Amino acid sequence: MKTLITKIASYLVAAVLALPLAADARWGMGGGGGGGDGLTAVRVSGDVLVPPSDPVWNNATAVNVTLKFTDSVEGDTMGGGGSNSSLSVKAIHNGTDIAFLLTWNDATRDDVIEGPENFTDAGAVMLNANMICRMGQPSNPTNIWYWRAVDDSVQNLLSGGLGTITQTVNGDNISAISSWNGSQWQVVLSRPLAAIDPDDQIDLFPGGSYPIAFATWDGDNRERNGRKYRSGMNTLNIQN
Repeated sequence: MKTLITKIASYLVAAVLALPLAADARWGMGGGGGGGDGLTAVRVSGDVLVPPSDPVWNNATAVNVTLKFTDSVEGDTMGGGGSNSSLSVKAIHNGTDIAFLLTWNDATRDDVIEGPENFTDAGAVMLNANMICRMGQPSNPTNIWYWRAVDDSVQNLLSGGLGTITQTVNGDNISAISSWNGSQWQVVLSRPLAAIDPDDQIDLFPGGSYPIAFATWDGDNRERNGRKYRSGMNTLNIQN
């Protein structure tokens, strides 16, 4: 892919379960229907990049996602420990932009890194959650929105297989609003439905269905790299 150019460390990876895709679908099921089980991005009017406390989020139904702890940093793919086992997700769109509200428990706010012993809290959304064991494939990559508390920013990442995680050049159109209330993170991630570059992002459409998954990292628990909580595959349905 022409924009897979900036190599970054694998600590950005959010490995997830897969949904088989049609052989000719490079980024997923863009033209599918929006019904069925899963997470529904409901259509609203007005801005969608709004704080977690905004009443517009009352239009969306929260989906509770089970998270499974993995510890590939220590060589244990299903290791114990960790700090969190669930995530609440809401999604809204206005026909132009889409936003996700991620909520998860975290007793400590880790947004300062002063030395090698410090790690940041983080969260991620993976679109086209395909090929759990290989993090996508060259012809069908996964697209990850990776938020870090340390700088309250979002990176647009692509993975076309193990060891290929990359930060894109043209993926800087993802915005974030975050809040920590003493025991819980709430993070809003928003982006235009239309991809800034089809090689960098998934084009999203009202009426479409897309495989999606999530991950969180707790800096206080030294979670980084493959040491994290991650979900299995869910389905994002974007309401017409």
